[in-house]
Amino acid sequence: MNKRILSLLLVMVMTISFTPIISHAETSGTCGENLIWTLDDKGTLTISGTGDMKDYHYTENAPWYAERNNIKTINIQNGVTSIGNIAFYYCNVTSVTIPDGVTSIGEGAFRNCYDLANITIPNNVTSIGDFVFSDCRSLTSINIPNSVKTIGDYVFDNCSSLTSITVAEDNNVYMSIDGILFNKSATELIQFPPGRESIDYIIPDTVTTIGERAFYGCNSLTSVTIPNSVTSIGDFMFYYCRNLTAINVAEDNEVYSSINGVLFDKSVTTLVKYPGGKTGKYIIPSSVKTIGNHAFAWCTNLQSAEIPLSVTSIGKAAFYYCRPLTVYYEGSEEQWHSIGIATDNSDLNNATMYYNYSGLNFGDISMSYNNGTATINSPKAISVDFIIACYDINGVLIDFQKEDIELNVGDNFLPVEFLEDGNSTKLMIWDEKMCPLCDYKVIGL
Repeated sequence: MNKRILSLLLVMVMTISFTPIISHAETSGTCGENLIWTLDDKGTLTISGTGDMKDYHYTENAPWYAERNNIKTINIQNGVTSIGNIAFYYCNVTSVTIPDGVTSIGEGAFRNCYDLANITIPNNVTSIGDFVFSDCRSLTSINIPNSVKTIGDYVFDNCSSLTSITVAEDNNVYMSIDGILFNKSATELIQFPPGRESIDYIIPDTVTTIGERAFYGCNSLTSVTIPNSVTSIGDFMFYYCRNLTAINVAEDNEVYSSINGVLFDKSVTTLVKYPGGKTGKYIIPSSVKTIGNHAFAWCTNLQSAEIPLSVTSIGKAAFYYCRPLTVYYEGSEEQWHSIGIATDNSDLNNATMYYNYSGLNFGDISMSYNNGTATINSPKAISVDFIIACYDINGVLIDFQKEDIELNVGDNFLPVEFLEDGNSTKLMIWDEKMCPLCDYKVIGL
């Protein structure tokens, strides 16, 4: 009997010893010197107490981060005076209550809260940190109260549903025009709502500065017109605008210019931005020396780029996510490797390369004929051979004339002098390798 009891006790001890210990995520704790947090089984996170919330970092997440997918509602109670950096980063929250006593919202506080559709900023908030609402993809509108004095960088990045940013009329630092965020004097365009379904946008002529990332991710935008007043354009200004086909600049702008919807500096020595919605191939003007940072980034419909010998530097991520990409370079491979190419250009470095490119392919040039004049349309300035060939009634070549000509961009008009004794005449355009650049024209039949 004693042996049986001893055996049972031994089994019980072994069972307890090998039973796995299940650890549960914390559901309460501190988040500031005088603040506590609790998370109930309904997904409500409550912050209570007095004073500032602790600032967290991407390497030190908030204590509720492990339960972020279960957080549906955030209730910040009276007494709390600030929301810490990345406090609710990646939380699956749909509703937030912020008390009037909060005066600052820290960097990235609601970043990547994908389901957050609306939020009220109380009237005592004076500062909104960088990236606060970045990637809040369900957020449709936001109201900035009169108390706000500072709005950080990239606050509304990738807010793909955001259609309107309104500002209290008595705010002394910011204003909104038609739901677009400006500084109070409307000299700086700070943020165009990424979800706005505006097809074409004309920037007001009060604007002198377009802020960094001002049009970041505006996928419904098809064209932008920049007035003569603009003298400064920030980085990433039209980044990830996948349907943008034209960036137009007023002719009397003294700093910037545009050619066929592509943005350049005034002297056309720097290519600033190629619209992300343009398709096909692009011939960079021979005046360009610098291809700017992110100039072709996310131009996913760009099939090929012709880079002239004049280019000496290519900026950071200039061809980021242009894949697959074909590059035609006018110089040699050795000359190509002498170009200063900045970092993050793996798509350019992996492109299919053609060196010593003459400039044009078949079909790039068009030709028509009318009443003794050939009209030749060329997308670039180039030297070509203009051929006039005369044939007899049996189609046998009986005379031939070749003239070296310089074509300018656009239409070129050339007089045609017929050769004698022919039954028909063909007009042809060849490159220096005697390859045709367009269909020939038969005249004189």
